[in-house]
Amino acid sequence: MFQTLLTVEACVARLWISVPELFTQPQPEEQTAEQLKAQIEAGKRNRADTTALEVAYHVKFSVPAACLVFAITGPVFAVWLSRSGPFVGVLLSIVLVLLYWNFFVISTEIVGRNGWLPAWSAAWLPNMVFLALGLMALRRAE
Repeated sequence: MFQTLLTVEACVARLWISVPELFTQPQPEEQTAEQLKAQIEAGKRNRADTTALEVAYHVKFSVPAACLVFAITGPVFAVWLSRSGPFVGVLLSIVLVLLYWNFFVISTEIVGRNGWLPAWSAAWLPNMVFLALGLMALRRAE
Protein backbone atom coordinates (compact mmCIF):
# COMPACT_ATOMS: atom_id res chain seq x y z
CA MET A 1 0.00 0.00 0.00
CA PHE A 2 1.10 3.49 -0.78
CA GLN A 3 0.84 6.18 1.79
CA THR A 4 1.36 9.82 1.00
CA LEU A 5 2.03 12.53 3.42
CA LEU A 6 1.12 16.07 2.49
CA THR A 7 2.93 18.86 4.23
CA VAL A 8 2.25 22.50 3.71
CA GLU A 9 4.99 24.84 4.73
CA ALA A 10 3.27 28.12 3.94
CA CYS A 11 -0.03 29.01 2.41
CA VAL A 12 -0.49 32.53 1.18
CA ALA A 13 -3.78 33.85 -0.14
CA ARG A 14 -3.59 37.11 -1.99
CA LEU A 15 -7.04 38.62 -1.80
CA TRP A 16 -7.87 42.27 -2.09
CA ILE A 17 -10.56 43.10 0.41
CA SER A 18 -11.60 46.65 0.93
CA VAL A 19 -12.56 47.73 4.42
CA PRO A 20 -16.05 49.09 3.48
CA GLU A 21 -16.96 45.65 2.10
CA LEU A 22 -16.45 44.17 5.55
CA PHE A 23 -18.49 46.74 7.44
CA THR A 24 -21.45 47.53 5.22
CA GLN A 25 -24.86 47.81 6.78
CA PRO A 26 -27.16 44.82 6.22
CA GLN A 27 -29.92 45.11 3.63
CA PRO A 28 -33.43 45.93 4.92
CA GLU A 29 -34.50 42.32 4.28
CA GLU A 30 -31.71 41.13 6.58
CA GLN A 31 -32.53 43.48 9.46
CA THR A 32 -34.89 42.84 12.33
CA ALA A 33 -38.05 44.87 12.77
CA GLU A 34 -36.46 46.80 15.64
CA GLN A 35 -33.43 47.71 13.55
CA LEU A 36 -35.65 48.86 10.70
CA LYS A 37 -37.80 50.92 13.07
CA ALA A 38 -34.70 52.62 14.50
CA GLN A 39 -33.32 53.28 11.02
CA ILE A 40 -36.66 54.75 9.89
CA GLU A 41 -36.78 57.06 12.90
CA ALA A 42 -33.17 58.15 12.33
CA GLY A 43 -33.92 58.79 8.66
CA LYS A 44 -36.97 60.87 9.51
CA ARG A 45 -34.94 62.94 11.96
CA ASN A 46 -32.43 63.59 9.17
CA ARG A 47 -35.27 64.26 6.71
CA ALA A 48 -34.16 61.43 4.43
CA ASP A 49 -36.45 59.36 2.22
CA THR A 50 -37.45 56.31 4.26
CA THR A 51 -40.10 54.89 1.92
CA ALA A 52 -38.17 51.73 1.03
CA LEU A 53 -37.37 51.07 4.69
CA GLU A 54 -41.01 51.56 5.69
CA VAL A 55 -42.15 49.10 3.02
CA ALA A 56 -39.56 46.57 4.22
CA TYR A 57 -40.76 47.07 7.81
CA HIS A 58 -44.39 46.35 6.93
CA VAL A 59 -43.41 43.40 4.72
CA LYS A 60 -41.90 41.77 7.82
CA PHE A 61 -45.44 41.44 9.16
CA SER A 62 -47.50 41.04 5.98
CA VAL A 63 -45.66 38.00 4.63
CA PRO A 64 -46.37 35.80 7.68
CA ALA A 65 -49.99 36.97 7.59
CA ALA A 66 -50.23 35.62 4.03
CA CYS A 67 -50.25 32.13 5.54
CA LEU A 68 -53.53 32.93 7.26
CA VAL A 69 -54.94 34.39 4.05
CA PHE A 70 -54.12 31.20 2.15
CA ALA A 71 -55.50 29.10 5.00
CA ILE A 72 -58.84 30.87 4.52
CA THR A 73 -58.76 31.10 0.72
CA GLY A 74 -57.35 27.68 -0.16
CA PRO A 75 -59.99 25.37 1.34
CA VAL A 76 -62.82 27.31 -0.30
CA PHE A 77 -61.43 26.74 -3.76
CA ALA A 78 -60.52 23.14 -2.90
CA VAL A 79 -64.15 22.40 -2.01
CA TRP A 80 -65.38 24.13 -5.16
CA LEU A 81 -63.13 22.04 -7.39
CA SER A 82 -63.25 18.75 -5.46
CA ARG A 83 -65.26 17.01 -8.19
CA SER A 84 -62.92 18.10 -10.97
CA GLY A 85 -60.12 15.82 -9.84
CA PRO A 86 -57.07 16.14 -7.64
CA PHE A 87 -54.81 17.71 -10.27
CA VAL A 88 -57.15 20.68 -10.74
CA GLY A 89 -56.77 21.58 -7.05
CA VAL A 90 -53.00 21.36 -7.24
CA LEU A 91 -52.94 23.43 -10.42
CA LEU A 92 -55.21 26.05 -8.88
CA SER A 93 -52.97 26.22 -5.79
CA ILE A 94 -49.91 26.83 -7.95
CA VAL A 95 -51.73 29.48 -9.99
CA LEU A 96 -53.02 31.24 -6.85
CA VAL A 97 -49.56 31.36 -5.28
CA LEU A 98 -48.00 32.69 -8.49
CA LEU A 99 -50.70 35.33 -8.83
CA TYR A 100 -50.23 36.34 -5.21
CA TRP A 101 -46.45 36.55 -5.56
CA ASN A 102 -46.63 38.66 -8.72
CA PHE A 103 -49.17 40.96 -7.11
CA PHE A 104 -47.01 41.16 -3.97
CA VAL A 105 -43.86 42.09 -5.93
CA ILE A 106 -45.68 44.71 -7.98
CA SER A 107 -47.32 46.15 -4.89
CA THR A 108 -44.21 46.36 -2.71
CA GLU A 109 -41.35 46.85 -5.15
CA ILE A 110 -43.02 49.19 -7.63
CA VAL A 111 -46.05 50.82 -6.04
CA GLY A 112 -44.73 51.00 -2.47
CA ARG A 113 -41.13 52.00 -3.08
CA ASN A 114 -42.14 54.71 -5.55
CA GLY A 115 -44.48 56.17 -2.95
CA TRP A 116 -47.65 55.76 -5.02
CA LEU A 117 -49.33 54.21 -1.95
CA PRO A 118 -48.45 54.47 1.72
CA ALA A 119 -45.96 51.83 2.82
CA TRP A 120 -48.39 49.91 5.02
CA SER A 121 -51.03 49.65 2.30
CA ALA A 122 -48.50 48.59 -0.35
CA ALA A 123 -47.31 45.77 1.90
CA TRP A 124 -50.77 44.66 3.00
CA LEU A 125 -52.69 45.18 -0.28
CA PRO A 126 -52.08 41.65 -1.67
CA ASN A 127 -53.29 40.11 1.60
CA MET A 128 -56.39 42.29 1.65
CA VAL A 129 -57.27 41.51 -1.98
CA PHE A 130 -56.79 37.75 -1.64
CA LEU A 131 -58.64 37.71 1.68
CA ALA A 132 -61.54 39.55 0.03
CA LEU A 133 -61.52 37.02 -2.83
CA GLY A 134 -61.52 34.15 -0.35
CA LEU A 135 -64.34 35.62 1.70
CA MET A 136 -66.41 36.31 -1.43
CA ALA A 137 -65.84 32.75 -2.60
CA LEU A 138 -66.80 31.48 0.87
CA ARG A 139 -69.98 33.55 0.74
CA ARG A 140 -70.90 32.09 -2.66
CA ALA A 141 -70.13 28.56 -1.46
CA GLU A 142 -72.72 28.77 1.31
